[in-house]
Amino acid sequence: MSFVIEVRFFAKSILLQGHEPLDSRHPHAQLGRAGKTPLLAHAHYRREEILPALGIRTFEKSPDMAHVSGGAWSENFRTDALLINLKKSERDFSPTMMYRDYAINRERFHWESQNNTRASSAVGRRYATKQSNGTDTLLFIREAPDDEVGTVPFVCLGSADLFSWRGERPMQITWSLHRGMPVDLFRTSGAVS
Repeated sequence: MSFVIEVRFFAKSILLQGHEPLDSRHPHAQLGRAGKTPLLAHAHYRREEILPALGIRTFEKSPDMAHVSGGAWSENFRTDALLINLKKSERDFSPTMMYRDYAINRERFHWESQNNTRASSAVGRRYATKQSNGTDTLLFIREAPDDEVGTVPFVCLGSADLFSWRGERPMQITWSLHRGMPVDLFRTSGAVS
C-alpha cells in the first residue's frame, strides 16, 4: 500500500515541478488503450515502478520470470513498454545492443527493436500492425542507465502510435508521440544521436 502511495506522490511532485502548465498534462488521461494505467506522461519512473504499474512484475511473478531488457509486454493493458537508454557505452552494452534510438523531432522518435526481432515474429507483427491490432505502446527514455548519484529514472513519454517501420533484426521503427516531448529532453535526445 505504501509503495503505491509513494509512486503517486512521486509522480505528483514531478508534475508540480514540470516545465509545462499542469492543465496541459492531463494527469487523469488514459495512458494505454486497454484502460487507465497509474502512469503519467512526462513523469519520472524507475524500472521497479514501471513494471508493477503495468502488471508485468507482481507479487505473484518473481523478478526472474519478468526480466526486462529494453521492452516488456503487458497482457493486462495490451501494451508494449519500451525502456530506452539514449547513451550506450561499451562498458554497459555489448556491440549488438548499441541501438540507434533518438528523437527526430518533439513528436517523433526513432527506435530499434532487439536484434533478434524479425518482422514475421509475433513481436515483430505486433509492432508492425499497431494501427490495427488494438495494442498500445508506451515509451520511457533516459539519457544513460546511471550517473554520479546512481540509477537514473526513465521519463515516460506516454503513448505512441506507429508512424513507420522497415527492416528487421533489428526493426527500425518511428513512433508518433501523442504528446510532444519536453523541450529539454528533446535537446538531450537530439544531442545523443
